[in-house]
Amino acid sequence: MADDLETTIGGAARDFPRTTLGLLDGLLRPAGRESFEELCRRYWKPVYSLIRVGWRKSNDDAKDLTQQFFTWLFEAGVLRRYDSGRASFRTFVKALVRGFLADHHKALRREKRGGTARVLSLGRDDAPLERFLAAAEDGDPDRVFDQAWWMALVTHAVERVRERFAGRGRLDRFRVFDAYDLADGPEAPSYRDVGTRLGLSESAVRDALHAVRREIREEIRAELLRQTCSPEDFEEEWHALLDA
Repeated sequence: MADDLETTIGGAARDFPRTTLGLLDGLLRPAGRESFEELCRRYWKPVYSLIRVGWRKSNDDAKDLTQQFFTWLFEAGVLRRYDSGRASFRTFVKALVRGFLADHHKALRREKRGGTARVLSLGRDDAPLERFLAAAEDGDPDRVFDQAWWMALVTHAVERVRERFAGRGRLDRFRVFDAYDLADGPEAPSYRDVGTRLGLSESAVRDALHAVRREIREEIRAELLRQTCSPEDFEEEWHALLDA
């Protein structure tokens, strides 16, 4: 890929580890709660989606098993087994889910401690995930996991850029992106329609879309860099995301 893998957008990213290896290093330390919460943010929805579709679980049962999986993940120390030279971390997590659910009857009988893992709600903001799961009921569970992971990654990147524009006092530009790229309906509105609604010229709409899309693309790349372990791993995941 011709693009430089480095990016300055997003600042120093002080609120979470720079890479997956940094995240795993944090998990293995005594005070690993912050790293564990970041792991849950990245993978809770993909794991939930895999359990829900692959094992045909109800919403409540899938959430229950997902919480148990992350509790087990944290307490059993299985993340020490990860070898970045053998597979991507995403592939490793899928294998762990399969292994955990192969013995899920035993897991269900285990005491729910729940002190470390917390269930992330599937509320109004997760409606697209619920619609996706309904449509994917007969789909390939691996692909469902991957698509849910990509959806979570992109959604997080979009929200970070939204917060960034708000912090600059330029939320008006992000509203253009909301009105055009996130519009409901089978067809996107025209630049003129969006401009009329927001009191902007067509050229202003075009400029705002270009600025927001550029930052979102860079934030997606930055987030993906944080979730991969090497340039090669990044390249593979980036191309997989583009082909999704």
